[in-house]
Amino acid sequence: MKTSTCFLHFSRKIRASTKTSKTIIASSSSAYLAFQYHSSRKVSCCEGKYEIDPLNSEIRDDFDLYIAKPLRRDLIDLYNANQNGKNVWPWIWTQHNSNGPHHVFVGKVTMEQIGKIKNLRQNVPNVNILVITDGESVKQLEGGVHCLNELECGLVIDTNVQITDHDNQMIMLEDERIICFTQLYKN
Repeated sequence: MKTSTCFLHFSRKIRASTKTSKTIIASSSSAYLAFQYHSSRKVSCCEGKYEIDPLNSEIRDDFDLYIAKPLRRDLIDLYNANQNGKNVWPWIWTQHNSNGPHHVFVGKVTMEQIGKIKNLRQNVPNVNILVITDGESVKQLEGGVHCLNELECGLVIDTNVQITDHDNQMIMLEDERIICFTQLYKN
């Protein structure tokens, strides 16, 4: 069974700029989804490992595990808690996939990377591909965003990688999404 990847566009430019919450607009084909998530400033408690901030109890109460300023070592704790059914923040946006590998391309999109993506699509069954880049890089591609959409790539625009955990094959973006990968390409 082939796993399909929908086109997703996230842009910092379309998020509300408050300190307590942010809104992200996601585009999946022609459908639009809006959702809010809380900005991270304090930490919630999980088995006594993290400090509780009583001033932000409404945020803490929304999650079983909430880490305000996660470190590399925290990503695996968040992932494991999520796998055990816990509601965690930062959130696990993509998990390790038993149905196929997940290749993540970070940085400026070049024709060389497009060639690698085409090769993966043709030769790797059930491959999931995500591109994390900036809007200018996409505009410079022949065909723009449609080029990546035709290759069935997920797309994250205008946010950077904040934390990389090569041992556990995870990254966290500045907007606090955790992405698990099989292979990471940085340009």
